[in-house]
Amino acid sequence: MLASVTAPAQKALRASLVEPAPAAEVMREQFNFLIAHGTGSCAPDCPDCARLGAVRDLLLTAFC
Repeated sequence: MLASVTAPAQKALRASLVEPAPAAEVMREQFNFLIAHGTGSCAPDCPDCARLGAVRDLLLTAFC
């Protein structure tokens, strides 16, 4: 509980927390990972290949 922690300790705790990356950056990183992963040879039940297929289907729906 932060209420029982002293003010200097709270300040130190907040200073040590890492700010989350912007959502667009995370999505771009994940998409790049999936694209690179899709070029390899995987097992038929590969979860990352399934994710790539789902993302591809969602992105290309507007063009069908």
